[in-house]
Amino acid sequence: MRFGGIAFFYRHIKNYLRGFKILLNQLYFYIMKKISFYFVILLFLCANQVYGGSSAPQLNSGNLQKRTGNYLRNGSFEYGLNLDWEYRITTGSAGQFSLATTQAMDGKMSLKTEVSTLKYSNGVSAKTRVKIGSDSLYLLHFWARGPEEAKLYVQIEGAQQTAVLYEMHTGATAFFYPFKVSNSKLNSEIVITFYFQDDKTKTKVADPCSVTTTAGATYFLDGLTLVDQSNTLGYDVHNTFLWNYNQKPNANGKVWTAGDNDVSFDLPDGRRMWFFNDSFYGVNYPARNRLVDVGQFVRNIVVVQDLSNKLTAYPVTNQGGQWAYFRIPDQDVIYNTDGSVKNIFWVGDALIEDNQVKVHLIEVYGKDRSYLAKFSYPELEFLGIEQQENFCHTYETFFVENDKIYLYRTENEGVWGRYMHVARADLGDLNGKKGTWEYWNGNAWGTSRDESARIHDMMGDGVIRLGEGNYAHVSMPLMSPELHVAFAPAPQGPWTNRQLVAVGDRADKHWYYMPNFHGQLANGMYSISFSANYNYCLFFCKDCEVSSFVDKYWYRPRYVQIDLLGLSPYTKNPKDCAGVENGTAFFDNCGECVGGTTGLNPCITGVAKLYADANFSGASVGLNAGEYTLDSLQGLGFSPESLSSFTLESGYVIELYAADNFRNEVRIFENQISDLAAESFDNATYSLIVRRKGIADLTGTFAIQHKQSGMFMSISGNNTANDAPVILRNYQNSAFQKFTLTAVGNGTYAIKNTGSDKYLSIFNQSNEQKAYVNQWDGLEFDIIALGGEISAQYSDSPGGEDVTKLIDKNVATKFLTFHNSSWVQYKALSPKVLSRYSLTSANDAPVRDPRTWTLSGSNDGENWTVIDTQQDVTFSTRFQEKSFPLTTETGFSYYRIEMTCSSGTVLQLAELKLFAKTNSQSGFADSQLFVIQDAGNGFVKLINKNSDLQLEVIDGVTTAGEKVWQNLDFGQLGGQWKLVNPDSIPNSVESLQTNPDISIFPNPATDFVRIEARGQEIIRSVAITDLRGSVVFFMNCSDVSTVVPLTGLNTGFYLIKINTESGSYGHKLLKK
Repeated sequence: MRFGGIAFFYRHIKNYLRGFKILLNQLYFYIMKKISFYFVILLFLCANQVYGGSSAPQLNSGNLQKRTGNYLRNGSFEYGLNLDWEYRITTGSAGQFSLATTQAMDGKMSLKTEVSTLKYSNGVSAKTRVKIGSDSLYLLHFWARGPEEAKLYVQIEGAQQTAVLYEMHTGATAFFYPFKVSNSKLNSEIVITFYFQDDKTKTKVADPCSVTTTAGATYFLDGLTLVDQSNTLGYDVHNTFLWNYNQKPNANGKVWTAGDNDVSFDLPDGRRMWFFNDSFYGVNYPARNRLVDVGQFVRNIVVVQDLSNKLTAYPVTNQGGQWAYFRIPDQDVIYNTDGSVKNIFWVGDALIEDNQVKVHLIEVYGKDRSYLAKFSYPELEFLGIEQQENFCHTYETFFVENDKIYLYRTENEGVWGRYMHVARADLGDLNGKKGTWEYWNGNAWGTSRDESARIHDMMGDGVIRLGEGNYAHVSMPLMSPELHVAFAPAPQGPWTNRQLVAVGDRADKHWYYMPNFHGQLANGMYSISFSANYNYCLFFCKDCEVSSFVDKYWYRPRYVQIDLLGLSPYTKNPKDCAGVENGTAFFDNCGECVGGTTGLNPCITGVAKLYADANFSGASVGLNAGEYTLDSLQGLGFSPESLSSFTLESGYVIELYAADNFRNEVRIFENQISDLAAESFDNATYSLIVRRKGIADLTGTFAIQHKQSGMFMSISGNNTANDAPVILRNYQNSAFQKFTLTAVGNGTYAIKNTGSDKYLSIFNQSNEQKAYVNQWDGLEFDIIALGGEISAQYSDSPGGEDVTKLIDKNVATKFLTFHNSSWVQYKALSPKVLSRYSLTSANDAPVRDPRTWTLSGSNDGENWTVIDTQQDVTFSTRFQEKSFPLTTETGFSYYRIEMTCSSGTVLQLAELKLFAKTNSQSGFADSQLFVIQDAGNGFVKLINKNSDLQLEVIDGVTTAGEKVWQNLDFGQLGGQWKLVNPDSIPNSVESLQTNPDISIFPNPATDFVRIEARGQEIIRSVAITDLRGSVVFFMNCSDVSTVVPLTGLNTGFYLIKINTESGSYGHKLLKK
């Protein structure tokens, strides 16, 4: 394939667009409107590789029996501002670190760094420390944006490539920092520091041309991912490192620096040849993302990768103004009116034929001819170019099998239609001169190209042989960021099992095209690349223009590695992770290859780890918080009566019972036990409970204060309804900010809001991270929230109005069918007894509302029992929810509602809810119960019993109205709360505690105040409130001193609140 992207589109749309600039700019904006919703990152499966060795293409992971993830725990700041991060502003510099949601590129949060003044270039910095693994190669990938050309200097202590200077762009940009570590640094800590090195903002306007510079610079940082070669997150560490650091300047001192369509061909001796289309040929600066010298723009180029993995670009020459390695033969040159050469070559696949390496060349801007470039082998001396026969034209993707060449081309139908065709020829007849070419006509091979049949409704970008009777095809829909693969049992198909395996990242204004295969790697993965491009001005930008190709990663292919053998339904005798055909080894939860022939047992994970023998040996199982009967433990493969030792994470308790179902003698432990015989309870357990250790005997009514923000839990809008969210806001002495505790034992409590008389819970009783906290009376719940399947009688719904919109919890969407009657069916995960159901009318056209319906239940989807019937129901308003009680006592797995609209031929509905009563023996659902756990210094954690996740608001978020959610417990500050007696909350600044060891000066102040902790206590955050308690300024810090700017504040009195590790303190401040 070589016309999948720019080349292809230009060739077939050139009657509509004139010139390359028009193509990239006008076409870009049209296409991006079509695919903007694809701006997601799909994580890629990739292989593991090291450098040097006997063969460049044979890439060795060093440890194939290992899988790893992201080493950075809080790289996306989803666990707050401070977890794993340190911030520093040196004397003479000024700035502020905070979290932002409007510029988040990965998740909800990003780091916002505002640089006001820099005394030195490294005056404002953010740092994180991380322990790496046993691999020698790593890749740091991150998102950043900032003022155009603002500098971000990234330093990694412990890396051989110690630092990289990045220049920012106003749009979200993905940056890459590959690096290598020495053996002495393996399994040790490295330090990653970001220095924000500009305090000015440059604004460029191209028309009319101007550049404006203003004081201050704001950076955003997000989505930091650190991976090694064994990662399961999809980053091809090897190739990223290879093209950044392994370039060897040729005799002209030049290298390939960026380009598209990276065709590779593996030579028998272990070397690899690379062929590129449009590229830049210049000087590489590995320690900068900017191409300091953009270099020469060339139309094609050849790079050879030697046995030590060094990359050397062949010199290029100028042919009538066109720089290239492959030149148009003199007799075939087409000239422009100014005497320059018009036609050029782009590249296709390569093979070895007649002891020569032959490369398919496509003529562009010419007469649609195709040629073969020839190199001697093994010398790789260029021998010249010959033209193929005309019928060979466009067959630019091919592979060899059993002395046959299988060749693929793309048929175009209109603007968007693309179809693949296949031909075959004898090896030795690539040029078409021996008469062996045949074409698949859908049933057999024939000699007529005109009778060639479509074999797949995708472009013929790339096809490879995976094994006998196993072939893979890769393609990207025209101008789409989606990478698809399909599989076939023969070169001609049928092509089936098409799958989306990757999507180009959402970097601002990027677009992707031209995927290529790069062979199988040592761990069984297959390397696939696709070209990346960017839409701004092209090659010669004015100073006032935002230039594209100054950033080498804007025009470098992205490499992904896919488990094609695992995806293909035609793979025979698949190998396990130990390399054994049809083996039983597998990767465990720790990323290790275990079982099968490895002789290794899988690792166990959980807060409690049980062992059948003393000293943490023998058969084992890992458990999280929960209740475990004899049957449930045996179902996990562990006999509890054999329990002899266990480990236990801090903050947890394990209860061991001498009988099943938590009966008879119980022994309670808060620490690990190496031998239960010493506790007189060896081989005596038949059931057990793992739970959090809570604070017992709490009573009363409290205001619940967030440690980091100082604000209080509140019911949003003082709402008394079920599902009203819990938010943070300043204390207003409202009943909706007061909560009464009801103890249910073992430090577990139900928490009731005094204003609504409802209990805190997790929305939809979810046990997922980042599920929001709400209030709920606990009497009934929507069974749809537990998960299931919804279907409809007809599949004629318009786009965005299918039946799933009935259960998306969004009244602004709807289900619509072009029938006046239709049934909708919901299949629950298990039988449920309904107490009521509700329907919500859609946004328009009341005549489409359901007027008559029957609700039925079933347990097999075939035999139905009528539960309720309604006649002549009207919805008086749009988005009106109507509820209907039920008296049935029978539980069903299937529920079907057969509806008929008021009139006409269209039926629509916004929402459907099915409610069941709860049956909790304690009177509370587990989602309504919380373990209150001591967090030290007077603070607590609130742990939901159902999910074992803690309640938090991300530390660093200070906006009133922020919702509370549940998240993993890493000890982050955003998960710490204080139970406060409402009567003790001060109504004036006079009542707040001061700290004599914290100095604030000058006071009164005009422009700034300086805060110093004389006792070397670390200041975590500073908030300024007005006398009504409203936060007017907030900043995070991590130092014994800090400078707080007062610009923007009106004159008058304020309260300055200082949060440290030991507590919160208040001081009055006068702004002059």
